Amino acid sequence: MPRRLLPEEFTVGWIRALLVELAAALEMLDEEHDNITRDPNDNDENTYDLGSLEGHHVVIVCLPAGRIYNNPAVAVATQMRATLKRIQFGLMAGIGGGVPSAEADIRLGDVVVSQPYQTFSGIVQYDSGKGGLNGQVTELSAVEAEGKHATGVALPDRRFKSSARAEGEVLVHYGTLASGNQVMRNAAERDKVSAELGGVLCFEMEAAGLMNTFPGLVIHGICDYADSHKNKAWQPYAAAMAAVYAKEVLSVIPLAGMAKSHMVEETIQGPFKHVATPIYYIPVPKNRHFVGRRDELDVLKQKLIVNRDCQKISIVGLGGIGKAKIALQFTYLVKETWPDFSIFWAHALSMESFEQSYAEIARALHIPQSEDGDENTKKLVRQSLSAAQVGRWLLILDSADEPDILFGTRDSKGIVQYLPESKEGIVLLTTRTLVVGVWLTSSDVIELRAMSPQNAADFVEQSLIRKGLFRDDTATYELLDE
Repeated sequence: MPRRLLPEEFTVGWIRALLVELAAALEMLDEEHDNITRDPNDNDENTYDLGSLEGHHVVIVCLPAGRIYNNPAVAVATQMRATLKRIQFGLMAGIGGGVPSAEADIRLGDVVVSQPYQTFSGIVQYDSGKGGLNGQVTELSAVEAEGKHATGVALPDRRFKSSARAEGEVLVHYGTLASGNQVMRNAAERDKVSAELGGVLCFEMEAAGLMNTFPGLVIHGICDYADSHKNKAWQPYAAAMAAVYAKEVLSVIPLAGMAKSHMVEETIQGPFKHVATPIYYIPVPKNRHFVGRRDELDVLKQKLIVNRDCQKISIVGLGGIGKAKIALQFTYLVKETWPDFSIFWAHALSMESFEQSYAEIARALHIPQSEDGDENTKKLVRQSLSAAQVGRWLLILDSADEPDILFGTRDSKGIVQYLPESKEGIVLLTTRTLVVGVWLTSSDVIELRAMSPQNAADFVEQSLIRKGLFRDDTATYELLDE
């Protein structure tokens, strides 16, 4: 039987414009509640759906039918906050028209999230020249979920298909959203407005009016390309993707923090107070005796950084063959050659060692320790590194040997669910298992063989304190062969 909560127990307001968006929001609820007792003398004309989601008590309200513009959205939000005075955080999640470009490979079903970009705020009202972004929206940029946020069976994207994206793969994009009181249906006008605003991701019709009155985050699933091909075929799927992202947002906001809005700011903003200089967590010092492996290091450098052919590479080889040593050498090569990179090292031999590494990375990123323990810390690290503001980073995932630990089981989550995704990030993984390397990085695998006799001899000589002991080449190679 549904519970009836007091009005002051609700802390999250979720505004939807269309019934298809409302249906998607209701599907996300973990629990539905009876409606609150209303004062018969109030002037609130809203109809509310109440429930709980990720532990938060949520109020969902839909705009009046046929009134999906900025002014009605303001009226709905104002009435909601007058009735439910403890609302601390708002979500505006729905559908919008995407703006595909060379900079943003936006597809039908992708998700776009408001975030300041260049000199523009996260939401710009393009038909009046006004723009604004409430403080909490800026501070929520760290909840940028992994690029491959959701997958599923999607309708084929006939007009913007690219072999670079797997069918059904959904990406989350962050930047400026254009809001207006008219439906954008013209591709030329769409591109003109986008260029004037520094490149927008999406056109929509409700958010600009909310920004000065309703603190929150604007999320839209892409249902069309804001051109003459507009139709409703993608609306249910796009609305569902936006709702899934909204659920993800609430999953990383501490429950206790909702009572104190500054806690939300600290938890979500954390790492972005400290991005002027790169951040490092490298628990192993540089190996002064490293020699050889130049070919492998050159492959890593060329593929990951110089040519950017891929974002993930696996080094595969037997235990003790030198995988971690190469990864460590590459780590310090990046640190010294490309000083704008932040670098993080995570041990993946067990979930416990991975959690310890992520706890240290969280400290380096200035993410407050979560009351919910390791699970929330792992999510916050993943989502923080997925944010554009962090800039370029390298993550080393060392000793990723066990498939069950990496990919999870029926009863437990795997490490891969906590790996960040960003256009600015690269991942180097070491593993003894070729299958693991192929699963995680496809064909981008370096199979490590034993050192050549010359490299092995150089290594032994570098390690000796008295170099003169290493002069008999014949004896040296005979010893190494043994």
